[in-house]
Amino acid sequence: MYSVYFLPTAINACLHSENTGDCSNSALYIHGGHDIPNNRVNPNGTNPTKTVQYAVIYFKYGYNSTRIPTYKVKFDIGSKEWSCTCPDFILRRLALQTCCKHIQGCIDIRQVDLLYPNLPVGIRFTPNYIKILRNHIIRQ
Repeated sequence: MYSVYFLPTAINACLHSENTGDCSNSALYIHGGHDIPNNRVNPNGTNPTKTVQYAVIYFKYGYNSTRIPTYKVKFDIGSKEWSCTCPDFILRRLALQTCCKHIQGCIDIRQVDLLYPNLPVGIRFTPNYIKILRNHIIRQ
């Protein structure tokens, strides 16, 4: 079986203020477009030691100057699992026990906050990717 790292990547996140719709012009954006993995086992990464909630502003589809819709992402300390209110998580990922890109974004921003400046080497933790996460994820 192939790892997700061998699959072709698809842009599924870009900076809200640069998005002209579906991140389809991300090659022209100053901060580029990014592929947030959306099929990793839930939970993954370093989990919080208490229940935490985030509001995640749309990563991709359709520029909206009011910065909505947002999805609610939560790590529940009782079940030790992440959840999200996005349709991808509710209709697909929950049954598969995998993360949607909103959950993975929250896991990644936690890693940035915990490990900075000693971030893992890799294309996902670029300054532009971190800026996109900080712009779209709000801890509640």
